[in-house]
Amino acid sequence: MSTFVNESSEKKASKIINQNSSSLKPRPAYLEKILIFLVILGVMGVSFWLSQIDKQVVSSNEAVDQKEVMELDLDNIKASVVNVICPEAGAPFNLETDQNQGGSGFVLNESGRIVTNYHVMTTDEDPYQTIPLHEEGCLVLFPNQATGFSEEVYVAKPVYYERLSYDYDLAFLDIYDVYDEGEVVGNYPKKFQAIELPFCKNEDILLGDGVISLGYPAATDGYTLTLAEGIVSAFTDFESIYSTSSLGAGGSGGPVINQKGCLAGVYAGVVYDDFIYYGEVYTAQSIEDFIRQSESIELKREKERLNSEL
Repeated sequence: MSTFVNESSEKKASKIINQNSSSLKPRPAYLEKILIFLVILGVMGVSFWLSQIDKQVVSSNEAVDQKEVMELDLDNIKASVVNVICPEAGAPFNLETDQNQGGSGFVLNESGRIVTNYHVMTTDEDPYQTIPLHEEGCLVLFPNQATGFSEEVYVAKPVYYERLSYDYDLAFLDIYDVYDEGEVVGNYPKKFQAIELPFCKNEDILLGDGVISLGYPAATDGYTLTLAEGIVSAFTDFESIYSTSSLGAGGSGGPVINQKGCLAGVYAGVVYDDFIYYGEVYTAQSIEDFIRQSESIELKREKERLNSEL
């Protein structure tokens, strides 16, 4: 079609040239007005085209700036993601024991409070069952930011709330000392690197958004911080989302970061069939709900403690 139009235009142009050369008549005034009008339209079209290019360049620069911000923040994010090892009651309290539960977590504040999944601490399905862990608590390993290998080791007390932790599959760990089995690794007390990200609202997370999951999956030996990129693939009816940034076993409790620079949620596990795997993520809003309700429980406990001392 385009070839036909071009050939037709050339023939018309040739006829106009031949006619003007043979007749030598003065050009009618209306033709000059038409030519001026066409020139003005052409200038306007070029200006509009250039303005669209400028907009695309600005948009591209904004995207690059956003990517650079994410890269700059990533070091702090990695420093806040921990490996969690919880030896069972009666087992040796060390890194070598096979009698343990484990997974990932991330630091919420400088004092060393960590959020993780409740199932990282226990596989018991009874929400009222006391977690059968070692009396010293759990071991928390911090990574080298450049390599992801575990570098500092601390001891943390599990903090959970019976039915609430079971319902949300969330719990806390409070660091209370450095692990000093053999060579001391780490310093305590200290200010820990918190994740320092705003929590995404549910409405901020869109289908197709880019996400990064961080944790310590068994597939990379369980002791190496691992990052997995993907997208938001689906939403569920249970305050969770599915993403292609799957970590596998051991990644539970790690953070999932949205491309917009907010905390999308906590990685909770894998859902799959015979052909495809997705990572399940409990939304940041569900973490906020859990934190708010746990604070209410803590206030109630404190009031009861004070009344008992009167």
